[in-house]
Amino acid sequence: MLRARLDDGTFVLGIDAENVRRLKRGQPILIYISELGGADDVRLFFLYGDTLQDIQNALKGKKK
Repeated sequence: MLRARLDDGTFVLGIDAENVRRLKRGQPILIYISELGGADDVRLFFLYGDTLQDIQNALKGKKK
């Protein structure tokens, strides 16, 4: 995954095919924005689901 911060303060997160494969295997990605010079209390959590319901279920700890 590419992680960068532009001169104007914009955060850039680039997800490649391997990241997508991992997400599809149920391996979420957690990003700490502080690693890019952002606020310490900001985190981004990426997960994948075939549907929004699948994502909601994953967040609740349910399986398909």
